Amino acid sequence: MRVHDELHRRLFKEVLEIPDQVALVIIAQRQRLRLRIVGHAAQVTGHVESPGAAQDLFGGHPAVAPEARSKSRPWGLDRDRRAGDSRAMALDTDIALALRLADAAGAAIRPHFRTALTAERKGDASPVTVADRAAEEAMRRILVAEAPRDGIAGEEFGYSEGATGRQWVLDPIDGTTGFLAGRPLFGTLIALTVDGWPVLGVIDQPILGERWLGAAGRPTTLNGTEVRTRPCRELAEAALATTGPHYFDDHDGGHFMALAARTDHKRMVMGGDCYNYAMLASGHLDLVCEAGLKLHDWAALVPVIEGAGGMVCDWAGEPLGPGATGHVLALGDPARLEDVVEALACAH
Repeated sequence: MRVHDELHRRLFKEVLEIPDQVALVIIAQRQRLRLRIVGHAAQVTGHVESPGAAQDLFGGHPAVAPEARSKSRPWGLDRDRRAGDSRAMALDTDIALALRLADAAGAAIRPHFRTALTAERKGDASPVTVADRAAEEAMRRILVAEAPRDGIAGEEFGYSEGATGRQWVLDPIDGTTGFLAGRPLFGTLIALTVDGWPVLGVIDQPILGERWLGAAGRPTTLNGTEVRTRPCRELAEAALATTGPHYFDDHDGGHFMALAARTDHKRMVMGGDCYNYAMLASGHLDLVCEAGLKLHDWAALVPVIEGAGGMVCDWAGEPLGPGATGHVLALGDPARLEDVVEALACAH
């Protein structure tokens, strides 16, 4: 029998003093576990539960009429409705700000695309251009003006903690190498984290005019239209993607190749950076596996993929949050998690 997730949300907020947006992330982790159990049961019994039974993020019982559900609630419905409206309005405000950030970054990037840019090398030998810096500066100007108490973590200009527990995480051009090569497969990544957990994410491709938006408790959209990941019946049928083998060290590369050998490796995609994750959210890929990612590389991906029905975790299947090591695994079908984790471990 399911425990009502509304009870968990109230417990998180009123007893443990966990912010609502973080509570939604924790509840989503419970939902993914249900999805994995449902997927396994479907394989064994051939019976598939309705998606609502496993994916009702707010913990409602889809088979119960709304009026019956409201009568059974232990707290005042009007108070909860007002609180819910307030949270929705706050999230709408954050989303509007994130979209303005993406607009500003795109305006700074587009004039430099397919021009004779030169790149400098950062301390980790990765390239950086005037477009990277201009895009992050444009986003930072907006945040300083509109959210001065929030922290900022940017790839090009570092971190500031802020005073709210909220931090905007910015990667102005994820895929600078591809950008320099004139390939429109890079993206601007924008995330909002609360106490280190991503609750809002944007993947913006400013050349193609494609924008994926994910937020806790809401479905992911591409240019305003909902998108969904696709089911994957077995690992051998999975299309796997990664930015490139040279981003793995010898140890991690061995684990990646063990996974690749268990997938449909003739359909493996190399290159694409954040665009691979966007394609997974839209149902065109099944797995993305990478190592060495930093907060600005992965924070925006989590809400986008989870809101589309997928899952983002580390190589052990644990959620990405404070202290994440940079080993990132994205799955379109969470039912394949155990298969993928087992395959990654086979290199030992």
